[in-house]
Amino acid sequence: MCTIFILTLIPFRWVCTYVFGLKEPPWTRPPRASNLTDWPYSLNGISVTSQVNQRMLNHGESAPMEAKIEDLPTELLLCILELVLSRESPPELFCLVSRRWYRSVVTCATFWRYIDITLECYQRVDPATGLVPSIRRHMIRSRTCGLDVTIHYGTACPWEGQFCDAVLECAGLDGGGIRRWSTLNFHDTYSTPLKIVDVFQYPTPHLREVSICVSRGLNMTHLFPHAPLLRVLRVPSAMGTINWPPTFRRLVSTLYVNNSQSCRIADLLRSVPSIRSLHLGSTVFMRGADPGKTIELLQLREVHTSVPDFPCILPSLHLPCLTHLTLTCRPRQCLDPFVVADMCRSYVPILARIENLTILRMGCSTADDLIRLLVHSPRVLTLEMQACGRWVGEDDLGQWLREPVLVEEFYSVLEMKELCPLLSHCRLNGVDRPDLVELRRRHMT
Repeated sequence: MCTIFILTLIPFRWVCTYVFGLKEPPWTRPPRASNLTDWPYSLNGISVTSQVNQRMLNHGESAPMEAKIEDLPTELLLCILELVLSRESPPELFCLVSRRWYRSVVTCATFWRYIDITLECYQRVDPATGLVPSIRRHMIRSRTCGLDVTIHYGTACPWEGQFCDAVLECAGLDGGGIRRWSTLNFHDTYSTPLKIVDVFQYPTPHLREVSICVSRGLNMTHLFPHAPLLRVLRVPSAMGTINWPPTFRRLVSTLYVNNSQSCRIADLLRSVPSIRSLHLGSTVFMRGADPGKTIELLQLREVHTSVPDFPCILPSLHLPCLTHLTLTCRPRQCLDPFVVADMCRSYVPILARIENLTILRMGCSTADDLIRLLVHSPRVLTLEMQACGRWVGEDDLGQWLREPVLVEEFYSVLEMKELCPLLSHCRLNGVDRPDLVELRRRHMT
């Protein structure tokens, strides 16, 4: 009786199929294929796989990129956070969002490689915890990563005790922490404690880049005694008498100088004769330098310079290996019709030997100004120009524009075969112009 009752509960279609072997029972079938499929993509070199609807892909639709940030894979989340990581958005700020963000950020060592010992950092940290514990957390969580250190005491700071302790915490016991420093941005003022400068006497075997801004006389002869990887030196401002470390003389290959109008820059160039690339700011170069003294930069190959605010007279430089020159004008200087004439007078000795010339944002009142510059460059092989021509700084109503407007370009002067006769590659506003190269080849043949 019970058997008959159970059979009545089984559908008749199942009985016909399973009894006669026409179909496998449901518990032995493979699982139904899902509509989701893996969609691989990458961000910043990290490969990530997400699941999207296969039916959507079959209809030619793209994979959905919008999603809740909490649903993103951890690797992708960290890539996005690293893009917005800055002094104003430190990693501690990300830790406050959620527990998942806290676990992800804390375990990512590269997020904690920035050491910011400045007044802004002091005002940002919790007064209950203080600056020193914040630096200690960064040192621990960064593990063995190289550190990017910024030290700026400022003026009239009421936090000298915490500042000095934070620097010593970052340097570590007997210089153990300073060995991990990869870059250093040091801003010195008249009120900076000298014991902070003494910290730089420890060896820095991983230091690659140094930025030093000084406003007083500073003896650096005994600083950075062991920095075998140091290659880049930045001097945002040099107003005082500086005795540069002897290690800079043989190690620095790239020098950035800005906001310096004194003969101290001549002393700096003489102290780093091994440089191969020189970047000069808009307020350089050297009033008060002795014109009778020659500065020899025997290995210098590249010069990147901005047109100064005042007519510049380049000192007597001996540059036998110089081949690359980049000239950049600031917007308001592009409006000055005398800029090009000053450039020609200043750079004629250098232009005569240049093989690679780059001109960016140069204002010309007429096409003759550009011709006067190129006629002094007979050996140029590679020429690149962007935003070169006549500029205006006011609109039709006479209102001053935030950025000058390029109303006319004078690139047609390059059709003159006499200009740059050896040209082998030409690029105008990001577009290659082989026709201008071929024009000169036909003329030579």
